Formats: sequence, C-alpha cells, structure tokens
Amino acid sequence: MSGRTAGQVLVALAVLFVVPFTGVARAQEAQVANAIPYKLNPGSTYQTGCFSPCTCPLSREFDLSGTFTLICTDLLATQGGTWLFVMRDVEWAVSLPDSTEPPVAVTGFGTFVHGGAVVVTQDMHLKLKIGAAPSRRFFGFGFGPQFPDIRITVTINNMFCQDTVIFVD
Repeated sequence: MSGRTAGQVLVALAVLFVVPFTGVARAQEAQVANAIPYKLNPGSTYQTGCFSPCTCPLSREFDLSGTFTLICTDLLATQGGTWLFVMRDVEWAVSLPDSTEPPVAVTGFGTFVHGGAVVVTQDMHLKLKIGAAPSRRFFGFGFGPQFPDIRITVTINNMFCQDTVIFVD
C-alpha cells in the first residue's frame, strides 16, 4: 500500500465519490438561480400545411400560448456578447377556436443562442411533441430584438412545401 493506512485509502475514496456529486448539486443550484421564466406573448402562432413552391392547402394560423424556461450556460459569453441557453419546460397550447376539442399540447426542450455585438441574432433548436404525434426537431435563425425579448420563427422544413411553423414571441 506504499505507506498509506487503510483509513487514508477510505478517506481518499470517499473524497473521490463525494466531490463529483457535490459539484453536480452546485451546478444544479446554479442552473436554478440562472433560470429565466418566459410566457408567450399574444401574437405567437402555430401553422401547419403547405408553403411555396408547392400548391397543397395551407392551414390558417392558430394562437399559441404557454411558457418555457431559459437557463444561461455562459459558454459563449466571451465571444462578442453571445449567450447560450438551455431551453426547457416548453409547455405550449395551440388554440383551435372553431373546435369543441381542447387545445393541442406542445411540449419539449432545446437550446437558444442570443447575441452579437453589432447585429443581434437569435438561433433556436427545439425538440417538440405536438399532441399525440412523435417528437420532431424544429429550428430557426434570424435577427431579433435585444435580450431578454425573443421573436423567432422555428420550422421543421424551413417553410418549404409541407411544414409546421411556430412563431415564438
């Protein structure tokens, strides 16, 4: 044992097992402290159907309401004021005003990047489950307002032919 007692070895093993878990607990506490709750503004919309250049029918836009949480990771903070966020607890609802059915649930998670020293850009990647359908990946990139405001359109297929489009405000 190269001069170490069994007690010293047990203490060293205890430190090896306890320190990573306390680090995880601290990281989770920091995430909760950095959590920013959001509520969608009126004007947020959901639309599915056909977009140019295809000629299939396009559905109308439906109101979208709900909440989500952003958690700042600070990973990109040194790159010209660009911030990376984890987006979690997406709990939205698509209102179908002409229907007797309840709103369609939209749930999921993703990432959001906001930044730029001169021109403000926004980049959002989501994995969303809409109603009973399987989860799908949505993405969007564009120019936006100053943080903490968010205005971005995310799609599955970049608004090409058959697509689902969500405007997040």
